[in-house]
Amino acid sequence: MLLSLGGVRFEVGAASYDQLRRADRWRWSAHARIGRAEAIQFTGREAATIDLDGTLYPGQMGNPGQIGGDARALDRLRALADAGRPLDLVAGTGAVLGLWVIVSIEDAQGPFFADG
Repeated sequence: MLLSLGGVRFEVGAASYDQLRRADRWRWSAHARIGRAEAIQFTGREAATIDLDGTLYPGQMGNPGQIGGDARALDRLRALADAGRPLDLVAGTGAVLGLWVIVSIEDAQGPFFADG
């Protein structure tokens, strides 16, 4: 297992992702001052984001509980997002990465062949 989000597993050979990107950001607020350059003040850390990119192929090997195991895997992720609850994110090493939420799921289909 590479990663598990809310019990949905991403695994090598069935549902591996091509790329995982994590972004951490910090906020600084600028304050105008008369006759001087702006002053900046640290106002805190923003919520981190993780983006997963990957390709699923029809008929890909896998178990029903993992992405790629069946055609309904993305629908299960959408249902988890619809529930509006934070989900446990666990790395394949067993490291608990904390609670995360799904804010978007995008998919594209194609290319299609002339013979179906």
